This record gives sequence, C-alpha cells and structure tokens, in this order.
Amino acid sequence: MDEPVQIGARAFEILACLIERGGEIVSKEDMITRVWPNVFVQEGNLKVHVATLRQVLGDGQDGDRYIVNTPGRGYRFVAAVSHRTAPFRPGLSMVAANASHNLPASLTRLVGRAELIPMIANQISERRFVSIVGPGGIGKTTIALAIA
Repeated sequence: MDEPVQIGARAFEILACLIERGGEIVSKEDMITRVWPNVFVQEGNLKVHVATLRQVLGDGQDGDRYIVNTPGRGYRFVAAVSHRTAPFRPGLSMVAANASHNLPASLTRLVGRAELIPMIANQISERRFVSIVGPGGIGKTTIALAIA
C-alpha cells in the first residue's frame, strides 16, 4: 500500500508511540497516558483506535502483521522499523547540536505544524508576549519547544 491514508490525531499518536518503541511491548497505561494526558478514558477507547489502525494498515491481510496485542501487557509494533533523519529545510532556524540549554528533549515529531514555527517566531520577535492556545493534545508544547 503506497497511498496516503487519513487517521485521527489520537490514532496517529498511538501509532507513533508504538513505532518509536518498535518491537517493544507498550503498556496500555503508557499509551493512554500519552494519548489522553490528564484525562480519564476507558480502555475501550484505546481498543477502538488500535482496531482502526489495524484496518488502515491492512494488518492480517496477506499474512502481514503490524500491531500485536500481548494479553494483560499491552501492544507492540512488529513490522520492520527504520529511522531516517528529516531532510534539511532552509528557513527554519537550526540550533547547534552542542548548544547548552535546559529544554526537555522532544519525545514526539512535529507533524503538520511546521508552517507555524516561523510565523510564531516572527511574532515573538515583534511582540513582547505571544500565547499559543488551543484544545489539549494538538501540539502547543511541541511547537513552543521547536521554536525555543
């Protein structure tokens, strides 16, 4: 399957969580905490999103397996995972790898929000105070850390 598919933000975050720890069992509690931080959700919500991911990925079709449930422990991504660095994109300020700072390490990738970084960075240089607002889980902290 070489065609793009659409999935929701929560399903994408579950997939990213599983792929980042490719081959390792990720507990249901860890995924729920990451995908629904500071919100009480039932395990059924996680199961629905995992079922959607399996369907979108074609899990089980033609013998292909991607997400495996380990009863009582969690889920793991079993397909081969390879990591590559994103190509350099001019226009985004790059911080030297040896720069000294006290910012936390990024645990997630910036997906679908890259165009906001230069826009907000310009606002910060022009204004004394800039707020990044929106509903929970859309990436406000990730954007702020990328700008910082």
